[in-house]
Amino acid sequence: MAKKKVTTEPVAELEELKVETKGKSKMANNTSDSIVELDMDLDSYADYEALPAGPFPAECILGEKRISDNGNEYFYLQFLIHPDDFPADYDRENAPEGARLTWACTSVPTAKNRRAITAAKNLLRALGMPTNVNTINAGEFEGKKCKVIINKGEYNGSPNNQIQSLEALD
Repeated sequence: MAKKKVTTEPVAELEELKVETKGKSKMANNTSDSIVELDMDLDSYADYEALPAGPFPAECILGEKRISDNGNEYFYLQFLIHPDDFPADYDRENAPEGARLTWACTSVPTAKNRRAITAAKNLLRALGMPTNVNTINAGEFEGKKCKVIINKGEYNGSPNNQIQSLEALD
């Protein structure tokens, strides 16, 4: 077996290290790249308020098949709740372009995983798509509308919404 060559060269200074990887951010160095200038004092801005829990009509704006770190395939969908569908007493300035929510809870079905088969059928039904198919193209989810049932929660101390379930529009 050949020996591996090991080098012990010094590592470059951390502020000079820039790693660019697809899907990951690069490290900021100690220059003006790290400075954020705001229009006004941070305390002058209103805090974000999540939508109230409940059902909302939504459009699927992204549909993909992805693979988890464990190697499991699943459907990744993003939904948009249009500002016109916000409650009358909700401040639209919280999400002037609409509220984007992610659904990544449906595994790609296999013959050995009946739970995933039922979940995939429910997803297709919610999106108004036929279930008597032997191929599923996640890209075809885009543009489909359904009802998203959301809850109101918190993540790292900030309010947020999460999709609890998907249903067909009435």
